[in-house]
Amino acid sequence: MTTTYIVLGIVALFVAMAFIKEKIFVCEDGIKIKDLLYPLTIPNDTIVSINMVDRLPLLIHRTNGAGLGSIQKGYFTVKNSSIGHSENATLYIRNRNASAIEIRTVKGLVYINLKNDEMTQELFNEIKSTVKILNDNELNLDAKRPRTYRSVIVIVALVAICLLLRFL
Repeated sequence: MTTTYIVLGIVALFVAMAFIKEKIFVCEDGIKIKDLLYPLTIPNDTIVSINMVDRLPLLIHRTNGAGLGSIQKGYFTVKNSSIGHSENATLYIRNRNASAIEIRTVKGLVYINLKNDEMTQELFNEIKSTVKILNDNELNLDAKRPRTYRSVIVIVALVAICLLLRFL
């Protein structure tokens, strides 16, 4: 009986994490995204381009991400038809059918959209007016793709608690 409650609690935790809205801050030194499992900082010296795209590219597979319906967060591989191959992407997608902001960095893509096109457009205007796009000779090519292992730690901790309660 307690195992059922634990499993239901874990499922509820993941559903809540999907619905908790990430906070996006546009600063002079870059873009900061605060999220429970997938926090991200994109420094200015790694941004290659910022564009609005009409639709999200085809998701090939999830590297370390979470999704519930049209909400998708985390690390994915996307099929980029303009260059003909797949690329790493970090997604903060609230509506798969709405337009999205595509931020190309030296180590991958970041896609952000909010609930609707108007909110996404407002965020895009704020980013474009604040963030400076660098020339090729100014880019920090040594930057690594930002990753977080927080989700792995949470999952391991929950499994360990389940196992501990099971054997008590």
